[in-house]
Amino acid sequence: MISQPNNNISTLNLSSNRITSKGAILLFDSLKKCKSIITDIKLSYTLIDDECMQSLGEFIKSSKYIQKIDISSN
Repeated sequence: MISQPNNNISTLNLSSNRITSKGAILLFDSLKKCKSIITDIKLSYTLIDDECMQSLGEFIKSSKYIQKIDISSN
């Protein structure tokens, strides 16, 4: 679990992994809680679907830094 922001991470690339919507929800909730400074998240070619979109939207609303999210080919 992510507990503190890491000032050294700007891109999180989880593309081509078997992350599911359940895992993505946990990820987005954790990033939101720790006030992440990540600017770019790559989740293409994963197993996410509509189930995690509300959590993604909440993360986007709470983030001051996010600029790009790739969820293509899911």
